[in-house]
Amino acid sequence: MRIIQPYPPEITEFLFRLGDRSLVWVEGTDDEETFREWFAERRDEIEFYAAGGWRNVEHKLQEYLNYVQCVFGIVDRDFRSDADVTAMLEDPAARLFVLRRYAIENYLLEPVALCEELRVYYGSAHPVPNVAEVEAHLLQLCRQLRTMMAANWVFFELGLPEGERYFQPTHQLQERDALIEQAARRADCKASNIEAHIAAKEASLTPLLDNLSDAHTCINGKHLLHQFYFVYVIGVRRGLHKDHFRRLLARAVKQQGLPSDIILIVEQRILQCT
Repeated sequence: MRIIQPYPPEITEFLFRLGDRSLVWVEGTDDEETFREWFAERRDEIEFYAAGGWRNVEHKLQEYLNYVQCVFGIVDRDFRSDADVTAMLEDPAARLFVLRRYAIENYLLEPVALCEELRVYYGSAHPVPNVAEVEAHLLQLCRQLRTMMAANWVFFELGLPEGERYFQPTHQLQERDALIEQAARRADCKASNIEAHIAAKEASLTPLLDNLSDAHTCINGKHLLHQFYFVYVIGVRRGLHKDHFRRLLARAVKQQGLPSDIILIVEQRILQCT
């Protein structure tokens, strides 16, 4: 049983609600909802809370180490390397873990899960693409997003504010020259200067776009989900909100079996905390 010391009132209330469960800070509400769905049967052991961005995950993790023994953080991979992901998984003292895929949405965009949810939603009114067709189209969308992702990578290294300067998931797919011009305006520099940086990032991304598994490590799933939703859901039949579609996919992925790295992080590392 956790003994609650005389902490600030908001901390005391939070710890009372948490009880003896392990505490995991995640980036946003989408992550929180997804992890809660995936580990609903273990809610008496673990709870997930949105911190509001990866920097806040790190801040909350350090803050709550003062109050909770079993507190951890999980952040999106974003533009981190394989080495960054592996280092934290292999560190027995690590409390902050990085997803192997770019973002939580990349785990939801499994062709089998997508086909199943489209089959249910379409009913008999529309033909459902098969798994191979969906996988091929996802990979095509990843390639179309390459320049946008390369630009966001450059913005990341320049330290530009994500909410103000990055190309957001709802940004329309455009020709490369148009994206370069917009990137130059966002970065407040000449198009020729930023084009060289973007081209270098594109060259790094290109070898990862030969298969969907690798593409999921470098293409933002939020962008990819928006494009897929635009084509296969509202482009065919309106009425299913994107947030609800995402929740359905989280459930479908859980039914198929969670990815090995998710199981490793939560069940073998976090839930083993004593």
